[in-house]
Amino acid sequence: MIPAILALKRFWPLALALATFGAGWTVNGWRWEARHADELQQEIDIRAAQERVAYQASAALEVKLAAERKKATQIARKLDHELQKVVYRCPIPVDGVRILNEAVFGTAPGERGGTATGD
Repeated sequence: MIPAILALKRFWPLALALATFGAGWTVNGWRWEARHADELQQEIDIRAAQERVAYQASAALEVKLAAERKKATQIARKLDHELQKVVYRCPIPVDGVRILNEAVFGTAPGERGGTATGD
């Protein structure tokens, strides 16, 4: 047993150096993890701020779209109501259709030179 203790006495500087190196390595790992955690927290904070800005823009857009939908619905209702009026139910008389066709196909009013085919 005594020779083993004497052997340990000879290697105590090596053991001390290994213990110091291990402790330094551990502390450096803790520092690296803390720095990495800080960087990750900064990224999380930046993304949260960007999400808040995007949410606010989205909410403003939804409010605007809701107003536009309401306006479009009101216009559609007014248009439907306006088209229900009797004035718009009046058909074009036959003479009116004939005059329009003559204007479209280029024949002078009163000419009876055949049917217009649009050629």
